[in-house]
Amino acid sequence: MGITYDETRKRYIARIRRRGVAVKKSFDTKAQAEAFERAALQQIFEQGDLGKKQRHTLDEAIEKYLLDEVPNHRSNDRVKSNIRALMPHTEGLYLDQISDAAAKVRAARRQSRRPLPEFETPEQRKARLVAMTKLKPLTSATINRRLAILRRVANLAYKEWHWIDRPISVRLLPEHNQRHEYLSAEQVDELAAACRAPANHMTIVAAYTGMRRGELLGLTKSNIRGDNIFLGLTKNGRPKLVPISPRVKPALEAWIKADKPDPRTLYKYFKAGARSIGKKTLRFHDLRHTTASFLLNMGFDLATVAEVLNCTIQNAQRYAHLSIENKKHALHAITNVGGQKSANAMPIRRKMPKTPKQ
Repeated sequence: MGITYDETRKRYIARIRRRGVAVKKSFDTKAQAEAFERAALQQIFEQGDLGKKQRHTLDEAIEKYLLDEVPNHRSNDRVKSNIRALMPHTEGLYLDQISDAAAKVRAARRQSRRPLPEFETPEQRKARLVAMTKLKPLTSATINRRLAILRRVANLAYKEWHWIDRPISVRLLPEHNQRHEYLSAEQVDELAAACRAPANHMTIVAAYTGMRRGELLGLTKSNIRGDNIFLGLTKNGRPKLVPISPRVKPALEAWIKADKPDPRTLYKYFKAGARSIGKKTLRFHDLRHTTASFLLNMGFDLATVAEVLNCTIQNAQRYAHLSIENKKHALHAITNVGGQKSANAMPIRRKMPKTPKQ
């Protein structure tokens, strides 16, 4: 901060710096420069920063994120769904109160999507409360997806939009709810037979290629190049080449030619088929885990699994327990080498050399 005189320009220069923001302005007289300096200092003490910043609401920030960022997101429908779930927790809060909204999200349990009625009888209220007690709490992973939106909004507001003066951290919950379900080859065929078309074809392709649901939904004839499926845009941003095996080819051709309903209806077909074979908790993503189990059971290592699934070796580590199980079976099989007689053989005694007489 300070006032200097520029001999070349014959003007007084007032310089003020605050939190890395520099303001410089020239005046004809020293009195004008001093008046500007006093006003700027007063503004600093009253508002805490140079320049008056509008105090934006959290809903304004989420709306800007929804308009500017979400359209470019590959999973924008899922992001929009999580934003809708955030709305009850952000109402009436300012952007600098995002930590309060995050605390509400972390403490939230699954709520009914129906709005509360303006009037309800005691019997209706009792029935509503009983229904609420039967709702399962949200998993940590679901809550973290909503918290991740608040974290992203806070980062954008600080780094790019300059709506807030300091970064705000949003703490995520620890996740311990990983659940993988694996199918055998017979169960995959049974599931496909139980699913309504074209979900049956989709099931076969997913289980024997490891492709994600979004990749399958966007698959067209133009993606088929010889005996391979080429995907230019995947979840991790890297292109992907999937060889077409003889087991997959008929289902793949039928899937591409099929008249497909909307994704929600397709998933209903899949879940109905899963329930009919006694797999009520099976998710479509479990077919990708099934691909990994097929590979590991055939003796392929985690690096090959990561390459086939087009994921990092760190993500492939979630299947490490399957690899360990395969090693255990292999070591147990060693006892069968040479037959039971070899396994029960007595150890060989080595003859010790005689010591010479002295």
